[in-house]
Amino acid sequence: MKNSLAQQIGIIVTLFHPTEDQLSKIKTIADDYPCVVVDNTPAVKIPNDTLGHAHYISFGRNMGIAKAQNEGYRWFLKDQNIQYFILLDQDSHIDSDYPIRMVSEQINIGIPNIAALGPTVIRHGTDEVYRSAFYKEKTLPQGIIVKDEIIASGCCITRAAISQIGLNDESLFIDFVDCEWCFRAKAKGWICAITPNIRMSHQVGDHQIHIGRHIIIVSAPFRYYYQYRNLIILNTRSYVPWQFKRNKSIKAALRFLYFPFFIKNGAAIWWQMCRGVYAGFKFIFTHSST
Repeated sequence: MKNSLAQQIGIIVTLFHPTEDQLSKIKTIADDYPCVVVDNTPAVKIPNDTLGHAHYISFGRNMGIAKAQNEGYRWFLKDQNIQYFILLDQDSHIDSDYPIRMVSEQINIGIPNIAALGPTVIRHGTDEVYRSAFYKEKTLPQGIIVKDEIIASGCCITRAAISQIGLNDESLFIDFVDCEWCFRAKAKGWICAITPNIRMSHQVGDHQIHIGRHIIIVSAPFRYYYQYRNLIILNTRSYVPWQFKRNKSIKAALRFLYFPFFIKNGAAIWWQMCRGVYAGFKFIFTHSST
């Protein structure tokens, strides 16, 4: 797929303990597009020939998804030919023409201030569309759906947006990194949206629990440390929407009441929540005094 548009697209893939099958799929993507692979896997370095033409960056330890994506941006920003970035996780399920279709969709929509355009995300293994239970959707005449925040995996971000909005906030490490960037974009007059014309399968969390019509997404215990820490941090920032602060805070408080009793590894998760709350307030007081 060596055409002029493909050479304007920089693929940024973040790794963390990838499987051989995932590496093989990344190698195929790198055959068609400029690709940077940033590896957060501790004490492991993947042989370069495993990833074909991709540029490989290994941290040697887990530095977080925010820094990993930023390293990809920095690498591509040195190349003036790259005008679009496609962010992928190692478990993103895409076809070889996916980046071309996403960028073409963004171009054809014709809205200059779209900071990030994401696909319609489907829960992996189902045909169920991933939707927030809290936010109402707004559809523009062009057919795209404006969102306060979108999942970074699979989204298309323009070079112009990165230049004006900036890179990820690396202090957040992992959770809410994409949300914070979208909120910052909105505060600067940009919009983030998803398109119903392109779908992508994605695994959200480790597993899900269905209670009636509600779905509870359960992540690995360590993730709750960053979720609670980062929620407290974002609650202090004026550009973060009040609705996000209210809804996420209520949800976070309710987890304390039932996760330890009804969720697998609930006690470990509860402990990480407590650690995250402490770290969040510590972060705020430390940075407010500097």
